[in-house]
Amino acid sequence: MKTIYINGRFLTQNLTGVQRYCIEIVKELDKLDSPNIKYILLLPKSSNIVDAHFKLRNIKINRIGIFSGHLWEQIDLFFYTFSETLFSPNGTGPIFKRKHLPTFHDVNFIDIPDGFTDLFAFWYRIVFSASGFFSKQILTVSEYSKQRIQSLLKVSPQKISVVYEGYQHMIDIPPDFSILNRLNQNIPYILAVSSLNTNKNFKLIINCIEAVCDLGLQIVIVGGSNPTVFKGKNKLSGKKNFVWLGRVSDNELKALYTNAFCFVYPSFFEGFGLPPLEAQACGSFCIISSTSCLPEIYSDSVLYCDPHEKETLIEAITLLKDDESKRNLLKDKMEENLTKYSWKESAVKIHYLLNFKQ
Repeated sequence: MKTIYINGRFLTQNLTGVQRYCIEIVKELDKLDSPNIKYILLLPKSSNIVDAHFKLRNIKINRIGIFSGHLWEQIDLFFYTFSETLFSPNGTGPIFKRKHLPTFHDVNFIDIPDGFTDLFAFWYRIVFSASGFFSKQILTVSEYSKQRIQSLLKVSPQKISVVYEGYQHMIDIPPDFSILNRLNQNIPYILAVSSLNTNKNFKLIINCIEAVCDLGLQIVIVGGSNPTVFKGKNKLSGKKNFVWLGRVSDNELKALYTNAFCFVYPSFFEGFGLPPLEAQACGSFCIISSTSCLPEIYSDSVLYCDPHEKETLIEAITLLKDDESKRNLLKDKMEENLTKYSWKESAVKIHYLLNFKQ
């Protein structure tokens, strides 16, 4: 029986799009019928699992090593899996390991270095460059990201496999509508979800507040900031018709997606851009940037804006509010777009790569 190890460091980190990808892919790998393959998820001995609801039926969880964080990956994980295949869905992993399948979600630390601390960007460039060289195969989540990895890290395109993300995790989550009590329930709202990383471009949304108010709408932003990674702070308080909710539960997020007038995602760069797909799964119209991978992932199922021009965002919001025929068309296009993405299908592709490309 072949043993494949999974780098479980993602379970020690707060939930973002990367961690969501890791969790859902591992859950789907756990469901696969593979009698000759044994998956084992590895964690640092001293770590606590952030996601208390993460449960597996077939994949065993082992705690190993004496270190934590990057040292655990580079020393403990490297030697423990020395002769075996390792899957690192969170991107980072032992940089000198050959039988290794890491997922590079994006190279934003190169594309937009001002959004990260110098140390973070420096270390990730080392890890991704070395892993891209030593690993037999790497994954990424869009054709756009593949092109950027190929260009910036000089990785051969034959080594890069594109495996898209999914949205099915949103379907089974029961919405917690109590979160709506924190909003002005008499005013429809525009929703934005992410960290306060400057790349997410919440400034563009804030600059549209007056126009949004004139349209009879309010703005609601969900997410937290990580000062150890992201530089700068957005001053969001004191704005009219604006609510910053901070971090919310998945159940609360489901309720917010479901009841939003629309979801806005004006990011400058994305590797995949999962939140708009989650919003579509909940029936929410989306207005997103016309940059990076986003047109590839969302095609004509959304409205687009220029992330540098607030007028284009205002125009898109106005069109969505005033044009019922456009809303009806987008509903059909959203349903069509969702058929292209599946966590199960993605896990099957990864399972194949782990067993036949390593």
